[in-house]
Amino acid sequence: MKKFKVKVDGKVFEVEVEAINDSDENIDNLATNQIKKDDINDDDDNKEVLDNKKISSDKANTEGEDIVAPLPGVISVKVKKGKNVSKGDIILILEAMKMENEITAPIDGTLQELYVSTGDTVETGELLARII
Repeated sequence: MKKFKVKVDGKVFEVEVEAINDSDENIDNLATNQIKKDDINDDDDNKEVLDNKKISSDKANTEGEDIVAPLPGVISVKVKKGKNVSKGDIILILEAMKMENEITAPIDGTLQELYVSTGDTVETGELLARII
């Protein structure tokens, strides 16, 4: 398994890639290639990935800044939707491996959307909130 950061539509996701038939050298070469959404075949193996991307895109607006989960864990909401926040304010707590990780506002603005509730379990890269 190799870990890579992948940028899709301007958003960065951390992924793990496992070689099935190729050597590890070919996996390393993936990091230098850019894959466009049109390059992905819409077969059964990719359908779930494409459907999840569509869901995330539907939630996202063109303004503001999205906040995504940096790792899997359980959410505790600290700021209600519609409240004004300043850069660095704690808006969510993500509990993972018995540690509390503070998710802070990346910009000054208003918490426009909150896609999670206290007690929700999230995965790495999952959309949590949007600040405008």
